[in-house]
Amino acid sequence: AIWLNEGRLMESGEPAAVVIKYNAFLDSLNSAPSGDSTTIAPSPEQHQNSHSSRLLHSSVYSSNGSHPITVNSQEDNLIIRLTVKQGTQAEIPTLAVMILDQNSRPIASNSTLIDGATVNSKQKDVFTVECAYEKLPLLKGNYSIDVFVLCGSGINVYEHIRNIGTFSVRQDHTEMGVVRLNHKWSETDL
Repeated sequence: AIWLNEGRLMESGEPAAVVIKYNAFLDSLNSAPSGDSTTIAPSPEQHQNSHSSRLLHSSVYSSNGSHPITVNSQEDNLIIRLTVKQGTQAEIPTLAVMILDQNSRPIASNSTLIDGATVNSKQKDVFTVECAYEKLPLLKGNYSIDVFVLCGSGINVYEHIRNIGTFSVRQDHTEMGVVRLNHKWSETDL
């Protein structure tokens, strides 16, 4: 039997062994509770390909310390911590985060490449970075987080980890939509 995920061979061999690996994979997707740390299990393909960087560990938390994670809109910070194993290639990987709504629609994304963030400046084999969303401007709703590890130029995806964590946003006002955009009201004489 073989197990394919997004066109990649994840496992091959005796059907019982492949099913066990597949079920463990599904359990890891569904068992990443909000606010907890998640250790990412490498696929068999990643064991063989040490040239590519990969995510080892992730954690998501709020500056208010709530568990499960509930962020107060425009008050609390949302922090995503990623521990990455540098591949044997010389280039430093690009890391990207995507926030999705409860219907899996992308709401926002950012990357170390676009943001010009310095990662692994000390050239360690394993390094940790944080992405902090200060005074998170999302409005009321339930959200999940995906993480990508890409090549240094942000073109080739080494790894896409879905749903590393979930969080809820609450608000004390009646604004509607997905995000509160910065704005300014002023009186004018026209």
